[in-house]
Amino acid sequence: MNLEPADWYIGTNIDKQKAFELYQKAANLGDSIAQYNLALMYEKGDEIKKDKNQAIYWYEKSAEQGDKYAQNKIKNLKKKEIS
Repeated sequence: MNLEPADWYIGTNIDKQKAFELYQKAANLGDSIAQYNLALMYEKGDEIKKDKNQAIYWYEKSAEQGDKYAQNKIKNLKKKEIS
C-alpha cells in the first residue's frame, strides 16, 4: 500500500497556531521550507492576521535559497500588482 504524506494525518487535530510558532523558529534559522510556509500563512491569513508585506518578505527569503515555489509566488504577486 502506497500512502501519500497527507494521508498520514487523517483524523489528527491540526494546531495551526503551534505550526505558525514552529515555522517562525525554523524560518529564522534559515529553513527555506519553513520560510515558504510562514509566507503562505501570512498571505492567506491562516490563523494569523493577513500581512502582505510579511508574506513577500518570507517568500523572498525562501526564493533567495532557490525555492522554486517561492520564486513563482513572488512572480504571481507582482503580476497581480501590475494588473
